[in-house]
This record gives sequence, C-alpha cells and structure tokens, in this order.
Amino acid sequence: MFKTIIKLLIIAAIAHAGVKIVPVFWQYANFKDRLAEAARFGIRRSNEQIADRSMKIAKELEVPLEQAITVNKTGESMVVIDTQYTAQLEYFPKQFYPWKFTVHIEEVPQRYDAYMP
Repeated sequence: MFKTIIKLLIIAAIAHAGVKIVPVFWQYANFKDRLAEAARFGIRRSNEQIADRSMKIAKELEVPLEQAITVNKTGESMVVIDTQYTAQLEYFPKQFYPWKFTVHIEEVPQRYDAYMP
C-alpha cells in the first residue's frame, strides 16, 4: 500500500511538471521559429521594422522579454536577431525555478535565382 502511494505521488509530480513546464518550452520554440521567419523574410526591411515585428510576435506569444530585441544586418546576406528572457518553471506546486532563455537567430534570406532555369 505504501509503495503504491509513493508511486502515485511520483507520477503526479511528473505529470504536474509536464503540464507546467512543457508549455514554457513550447512557447520558446514557437517564439524562436517565428523570429527566424521574420529574419528570413526581412532582408528588404529596416532594422527598426524587423524589431517592431519581433516585438509584436513577443506580445502575441506573451513572452516576458527582459531586454529589447536587437537586430543587425550584415549587408545583404544575413539578419541577426538577439534577445533573452527568464521564465519561471514550476516543477513542484508553488516551487519555481528561473530559467533563462537566450534567443540568437542568424538567417540568410531565400535566394530564388537558383531555382530559375
């Protein structure tokens, strides 16, 4: 009986952590993917326009940014986006652990001239 209760408590703790932690990492992956898309298709936009688009994405996904999003372009060949934020992971009920997410995106725009015959 005692072993069964311990096993159930362990399963409940793992389930709780999964329900509380997995969405935070999913949000990070989604945020990073959307920023990569903004960088990939933003070569003709200014740095401010890309930064504004990135901030809009962060607000849509409710990402708690700690610092401003920095955008740099290296000529016509690459867009670099950097930012970071800290999320609170709840691994046990009412037990939080701060986890720092660092986002660094380097994207080269699509070149369609290679597809032309």
